[in-house]
Amino acid sequence: MAASLVAPPLCAQSAEQNKATARDAARAGIEAYNVREYEKAADLLQRAEKLYHAPTHVLYLARAQLQLGMLVEARENYILLTREELSDKTSEAFRRAAEAAREELAALEPRVPVVTIRVEGDPEGKATVTMDGKPLPPAMIGIPTRANPGKHMVKAELAGHRAEVAELTLAEGEQGAVTLKLQATGEADRNAVASRSNGQQGDNAERDPTSNGKRVTAFSALGVGAIALGLGTWAGLRNGSKRSDADSAFDACAPDCTGSERGNVESLDKEATSAGNLAIVGFSVGVVGVATGIVLFSLKPKRSSARIQPWVTTESVGVLGRF
Repeated sequence: MAASLVAPPLCAQSAEQNKATARDAARAGIEAYNVREYEKAADLLQRAEKLYHAPTHVLYLARAQLQLGMLVEARENYILLTREELSDKTSEAFRRAAEAAREELAALEPRVPVVTIRVEGDPEGKATVTMDGKPLPPAMIGIPTRANPGKHMVKAELAGHRAEVAELTLAEGEQGAVTLKLQATGEADRNAVASRSNGQQGDNAERDPTSNGKRVTAFSALGVGAIALGLGTWAGLRNGSKRSDADSAFDACAPDCTGSERGNVESLDKEATSAGNLAIVGFSVGVVGVATGIVLFSLKPKRSSARIQPWVTTESVGVLGRF
């Protein structure tokens, strides 16, 4: 008596195995999502979807990506679910997943940032443009493109040109834009030389003895002015304080202030008067010093014949100058 064993087709066995493995991975992924382990959830649900397609896999994958800030990826998965073909044989769980995807997609749409990347100096559109190291299709350049919130590095490269790099930060719902300006290598070198030349001229101007002398004088005048203004402020406050003390002392002994009481009132009046005079001088010298410093800073380096001298008298204050 002979017996034979017939094995099931290998492809059928493999499909069932994939389905079972996908089911276990999806279950673990959903559990990870429920305890807020979103990276683990996204990884497990992606694996499950690769093994066997199910709308529930895609729905929870989109939700995990949403929590990770991957708004663009989540949006694409929601869109896939809204396009899912449903039939009379579709399970109720799959129908609920598709319906939930439509509702969550509507809430997500206004949150996804949009950025427009433009490239100048590339009329033929041959530049290689990348965002965060990933190449962008030429068709994306110059039109609004969805991107995830956060920092992004955009780079444009073209043979014979200097690479141009820009960094931008996008907030949720933001409409951003960035322009990359490509320069031919020769032109960029000439611009760099011109920039260095201008910088050297500026350095020479700063090293000019006359210019340096004016800067020292200007700083000195501003310093003296600041000190004098501070002294004037202190004296003004002292004047008010002593005047108040004199008034209080007079009120305490009025109307017959005699002897030491009268002397105290007179002494306080003198101190108040002295402080008031000092405040006037301090403010006057301070104003003149600050004005002198400002005028000196405004002079061009070539005007080496300029002279400025502040003056103060008991009756007036001012500036003498030749420009």
